[in-house]
Amino acid sequence: MSKFKKVGVVFSSVLALILAAILIIDPEEGYFLIVVILATTLITMGIRNIWFYFTMARHMVGGQTSLYLGFILFDLGIVTVGLPNVPKIYVVIYLVVVHGLAGTFALLRVKEARKNGGTWVLSFIGAVINIAVALLCLIFLKNTLITVYIYSAGLVNTAVVEVIAAFRKTEIVYIQ
Repeated sequence: MSKFKKVGVVFSSVLALILAAILIIDPEEGYFLIVVILATTLITMGIRNIWFYFTMARHMVGGQTSLYLGFILFDLGIVTVGLPNVPKIYVVIYLVVVHGLAGTFALLRVKEARKNGGTWVLSFIGAVINIAVALLCLIFLKNTLITVYIYSAGLVNTAVVEVIAAFRKTEIVYIQ
């Protein structure tokens, strides 16, 4: 990972920690902030995948998957922008689905990494925490305050794992 990318990861992790602190301090305002975070993240990821398709992936085998994923993420982000006008229970269900899918996909990547002999422990911990966040949100479906606290704990976890991954030594030998 380049130094510029490491600075970007640290910056986004610090931003996530600040947002988690704001959520913990003012959980009533946290519902709107969660919607903004989700919408911004999904739209950004969608645009990034679409950009990746037009710059590189269209020349790759299976590159159209990046384009389709980009459109799906972008559309989900646009739908998320309208969520403050719906009951809070739908946002909690949305969080359950997003964290559940993220944890499931991470577990599948862990399984693949174990099979190929790669590093997988940190990814496994992140996957388990994502699934735990989804299950806890499902258990406390009616209590949105607890859900805000659970989501902020998930943000802290994501920030810490990203910083650890950014400063981990790479296994690739670069020619200098």
